[in-house]
Amino acid sequence: PGASDPELEKENSSISKRTLIRKACNECRQQKLRCNTVKDPFTPCSRCTRLKIECRLDASFKRIFCPTNSSSRERRQQERRHSAANDTPPAPNDQSINCCGTAGIPQQGSAQSTNGIQGYVLTPSEGQYAGIGLSPNEFSWTETNQTENPGITSSHRPPTARHDEHSTAPTGSSPRQLDDIDISGYVARCLFEQYFQHYHPFLPFLDPHKSPDDYYQFSPLLFWVIVGVASRRYSADLTLLPALSISVSRLLWSTLQSSHHNYRTCKALCILCVWPFPKSDSSNDPTFMLTGAMMQLAMQAGLHMPDYSQDFSKVELTLRSEELRDRHMTWAVCNIVAQSVATGLGLPSTTRYECLMEPKLMTASYRALDEPLASRLRIELFCDRVTEALYKNPSHEKATGNTNERSGRFNLLSQELIQLESDLNPEMDSTEMLLYFRCAQIHLRLYALLDLSAQAPLLLLYQVCYQFLTEICSSDPNTVNIIRHCPYYIFQMVLASGLTLLRLLRSSLASYIDAEAGKSMFNSTILACRQISISNNDLPGRLAEVLAHLWAWGVRGTQDSSLSSHKSSSRIEYQDTPLVVRGRMSMSIIYDSLWMWRRGFKNDPARHLTRKDALVVQSRSFDLISCSSYCSN
Repeated sequence: PGASDPELEKENSSISKRTLIRKACNECRQQKLRCNTVKDPFTPCSRCTRLKIECRLDASFKRIFCPTNSSSRERRQQERRHSAANDTPPAPNDQSINCCGTAGIPQQGSAQSTNGIQGYVLTPSEGQYAGIGLSPNEFSWTETNQTENPGITSSHRPPTARHDEHSTAPTGSSPRQLDDIDISGYVARCLFEQYFQHYHPFLPFLDPHKSPDDYYQFSPLLFWVIVGVASRRYSADLTLLPALSISVSRLLWSTLQSSHHNYRTCKALCILCVWPFPKSDSSNDPTFMLTGAMMQLAMQAGLHMPDYSQDFSKVELTLRSEELRDRHMTWAVCNIVAQSVATGLGLPSTTRYECLMEPKLMTASYRALDEPLASRLRIELFCDRVTEALYKNPSHEKATGNTNERSGRFNLLSQELIQLESDLNPEMDSTEMLLYFRCAQIHLRLYALLDLSAQAPLLLLYQVCYQFLTEICSSDPNTVNIIRHCPYYIFQMVLASGLTLLRLLRSSLASYIDAEAGKSMFNSTILACRQISISNNDLPGRLAEVLAHLWAWGVRGTQDSSLSSHKSSSRIEYQDTPLVVRGRMSMSIIYDSLWMWRRGFKNDPARHLTRKDALVVQSRSFDLISCSSYCSN
């Protein structure tokens, strides 16, 4: 009453301003945009209403990503629109990419792959053919023409994809971020669908009915490893794989450094060891080391004794039957993966089968396994027995020279292999199981190259390798799809089989072999390696070129034999001499061939010597440990 009208109006105005102070919603705070939301009564802001996204006001909200420019903001808005409401994606674009992004997948690593990756070119290192031992730390990706692929962006987000009404992709997935990589919930579901469709049959130990969010809750590393494996053939975004190969590796090492481990981390390591990220130099490949870490973490979590899991935990555990079964299965899969990695690299395995071989635990473990995994475990147990009986301690075998004892063990294992094939016959309808059994056959038969005392085992080895490559190189669409998604272990056996064919075709046994069919199969082996390749600079692609060089080298040697008897004797004597590299078990054929290729390709003067003289040079200068890498200099 004592105040004048202007003063009263000024006071009312200040009160009105204080009551109209608004707080921006989460989405507007994330983008640092002006927000017109009203807290009481709550009214969504116009921006969230326009974009059809949830408008929320959370006191604990913190910005997790800062867009660098307006285009990135627009892309984030577009992805939120796609994943909002009913999560229905827009109409397909002109490229007609299906839900999993598998249409139009380029044949990377092949001779035709130069223009297979539209818009991006993988820049190889200089001197690619001067030796495999190049050591680029990362892949060099160069953007050439983004207008051809308008959906591919530098933020690793795929273009809009066509939604399949009958899609079996798991539901319940949220947008996820790893470093500067953002994937929407829709893309995560597509990648998970692609994983369970193409990769899961090779190692069926995950539950395809669980959503990506479930796996993220289990273990963020497991989630991103699945995404990384599925991105190997994800044509909708060709930048995703090279980006994930860096970020997931960083997440892996940070997880291993943590003092708190979840046993599901072992599942992530299993998948990563079966499908490692592409490398151009195997000296940078940590797969074998990761198998050791995987086994150690599994035992630290008590997976080797699932019934006594409480003894390995600081907190009280109440395990249901499903969780106990999952622990049994995870331990079996860890041993399966560790054995296959060791076999493929020609190194001693880190497996612990004694826990699986005890009657009580063995019964519980096999009951916990589905039929494919139980059969696969039997195959890997056989491979372990082959390694222990034939390949362990080659220097001792050479010193004792007990040929009859070795032949007896070989014959017993051959009979066991026949019985195993009979027992697994119902499972042989699966192409994946058939390929794993063929790998076990090759692992056994390759012992013939270490003991050339008889021709019959060598001819049988040729037949087994030829049969395996015939099944791998089949033109059946299902087989073609399998070879493009097969584990690295399958590639290693393909490489060993191809080099075995080459060696026997250049030996004195050539008169007993169909040379034309063998040459055609060797050519198919090169094409298969290129199909397995997922980048122009990875090991399968580069080793395919090595196979071609070795064949051409042998052809030149054969053509020169009519002009120089010295060269002829050197060439044939080399092929009829046992392997020089003998310490890499069944994979010794790979390391022996690559050592000879490196020496011959780098203009080593010793390549002009006879085999006897070359062995003298080798004994003085060759370090067997240096052959632990396919591509070391």
